Amino acid sequence: MLGIASDSSDAVFDPDYSSSLEDVVRRYAREFVRSGNALGMLYRAGIANSYSFSSWVPNWTGGKPCRTISTWRGTEGVFAASGSTHPQASVCTQDPTLLEVLGTHIDTVVKISSVSMQNKDLITVVNDAHVLIDELGVYPTGESLATVKLKAPIGSAVAPCTDDVSSIEDITNSAEGQEELDDPTLNNAFDWNGSFTAVHCVRDIVNLLQQPNHKHEKSWKYWTTAAAFMKRLSDGRFFVTKRGYVGVGPPQTRVGDRVFVLHGGAVPFLVRRSTSEVEDSRNGIATLVGEAYVHGIMYGKAMEFDRLKHKVVVLA
Repeated sequence: MLGIASDSSDAVFDPDYSSSLEDVVRRYAREFVRSGNALGMLYRAGIANSYSFSSWVPNWTGGKPCRTISTWRGTEGVFAASGSTHPQASVCTQDPTLLEVLGTHIDTVVKISSVSMQNKDLITVVNDAHVLIDELGVYPTGESLATVKLKAPIGSAVAPCTDDVSSIEDITNSAEGQEELDDPTLNNAFDWNGSFTAVHCVRDIVNLLQQPNHKHEKSWKYWTTAAAFMKRLSDGRFFVTKRGYVGVGPPQTRVGDRVFVLHGGAVPFLVRRSTSEVEDSRNGIATLVGEAYVHGIMYGKAMEFDRLKHKVVVLA
């Protein structure tokens, strides 16, 4: 593939069959950071999607699509969680296996759903999320809990998405998408009201399919969009933060994981500090859990929070 790659002229990408996979992967990753593409890697990295030797390098040889929600289009456009900040990332001078990236600690995970799509179906995962949301009482943005329950499982999608890899922007740029540009759902916000139909068992699905076409088709679009969104988060898990926000992260999300907005980033990230000196004697080293959706802060709102801490995050 080197012959058709636009960036293959750099010597770092020359074939190297004498080095180990880890050495080659790390060399490629350092070059991506040097060329200003660190965030592009981080969107696709994390515990579920990276090599065992590095949480910040995507598993390029794993054979799975490198999914990301950084291209997902919500009701206010493509996500822009970091507002007008600019990315600052570099490989650590003292230890080139580490990545240093500037970010802002905005929140902490205090509760997680007991299920994820790794071990349960989408319907069970969404219903469990609704329980978490109901327990909040009120939502920080002032939205009703019913609105949060409607929008959070689909990432506030601007329009239906049935492809678990392509974003709504990818669809409009495709050959098929050009034929659909007259479809108002691709150019204007889709009216999701009335699209969610509660499903708790097989009987509910049968009842849904027996409804008039216009009703069950709209509801079906909701569920397929939720499935597409959750797939991008590695079959995600819902969580609640200390500030009272609900979000979706990778299935490996734990209580205590920190929600960071990395400067210049489109989405928040979950970052986990080392749990003991035995596991990692290097002070301040963290593990990238993965990108996350946090309802209500996907367009720079979190950067306006009080008492924010800006710091360099060191990822192993």
